[in-house]
Amino acid sequence: MKKLYALLLPVLLLMSSFLSAQVKDGDLLKGSKENIYIVLNGKACWIPTAEVFNAMKLDLKSVAIIDDAKLNKLPKGDLVFKSKAEKYFFNLNGSAAFIGDASIFTALGINEKFVVNLPDDIIEKLPKALLIVKGKKAAKYLLIEGKVCQFSSDKIFKILGFNNSNVVTVDDKGLAAVPKSPFLIKGEGDKIYLIEKDKRRWITTQEIFNKNNYDWKAVLKVEEKILKTIPEGKPVN
Repeated sequence: MKKLYALLLPVLLLMSSFLSAQVKDGDLLKGSKENIYIVLNGKACWIPTAEVFNAMKLDLKSVAIIDDAKLNKLPKGDLVFKSKAEKYFFNLNGSAAFIGDASIFTALGINEKFVVNLPDDIIEKLPKALLIVKGKKAAKYLLIEGKVCQFSSDKIFKILGFNNSNVVTVDDKGLAAVPKSPFLIKGEGDKIYLIEKDKRRWITTQEIFNKNNYDWKAVLKVEEKILKTIPEGKPVN
């Protein structure tokens, strides 16, 4: 956002502080830091880059300065980016986390009011991340290629380098309707493992893989050193 901030600074110097007691949807807000937010559904949603700001066809002159204390009190929301091919991506801390198509987006109950249409090339420029979803219960699921894979425990969740900033709470009923996949993982080699009871079990042949209806697209790729921190269990054969 530094480029955007540099362009905005002369405009901000000419603006008075934002004094309205309330904000409304569509307002563009900025505190003392360079982050700029758009208010959608009563929540302040961070616009991660200048390219996204421009693609949303927003006006720098409409950005209002707001007191930091007031900005911090506003509930925060997250933008969802929709590509031309109607694929949805969650703005996860400035990275584009793939959700899936409209059916997955709808099932998870993510609010349509947070969706903004973006050109594919703008989405491609954003760093990529993986999205973790959960309902009201403690169980967490990796969302990958339109399927959810349940973490066997918080231990595996942490070993794989995830933390609560990756987790988005979604609708329980919708989560139950999303296609499920066993938790499959691979390192730098060709071996694919099933994560079960906090252990990695090597799926010994392609025939076994296919027989169990595993999905190649739902295999999580990790660094070899991370893979080796997971205890090895009995092979799947």
